[in-house]
Amino acid sequence: MFTQRPDGDLVIGDTHAYATTPDPFGSDELDRHVLAETARLLGAGPLAVRERWRGVYASAPEPFLVNQSIKLFRFGEMITHLAVAMVLVVAVDRLSAHVRRRIGA
Repeated sequence: MFTQRPDGDLVIGDTHAYATTPDPFGSDELDRHVLAETARLLGAGPLAVRERWRGVYASAPEPFLVNQSIKLFRFGEMITHLAVAMVLVVAVDRLSAHVRRRIGA
């Protein structure tokens, strides 16, 4: 899974290893494979990593959580990797736009 940002950068999905506790270490071999395969699919040269994000995904026994913590405000979150990834891309995009406005760029 990958998507191109308005500035041309790519956000590329990651690999997952499931365990009872999260492993703080990632596999460089798997990361190189993901980069190489993305470059091949795009017909591009070698890709360089600018930043990495390692996170823990939310999980629950039910597929959908609803929390009403503030009156008149209702928050729902799909507990799927795709939804989390899409929310992250939107959040990064909105945060970047906010920062650019604040610094006058």
